[in-house]
Amino acid sequence: MNIIKLTYVVEEKLVNIVICENDKNDQEFVKSKVVDILGNLNIEYEIKIYNSGESLIEAYKNDADIILMDIQMDGNC
Repeated sequence: MNIIKLTYVVEEKLVNIVICENDKNDQEFVKSKVVDILGNLNIEYEIKIYNSGESLIEAYKNDADIILMDIQMDGNC
């Protein structure tokens, strides 16, 4: 696993995170890591979870600051 150091600037706004992952266990794992990291940094956030690339494309409103996406999912996207 590669670890990347992030530099962040948050201007007192809500950070919108999208997780696109078809495996429920992996969804919860990624969500827990995001919650831990942003919680420790005192950053307010909203997390939306999608089960497929198709569902993300259908619902996406171009409002995500960060998209965390599984690159090996079943489907057409």
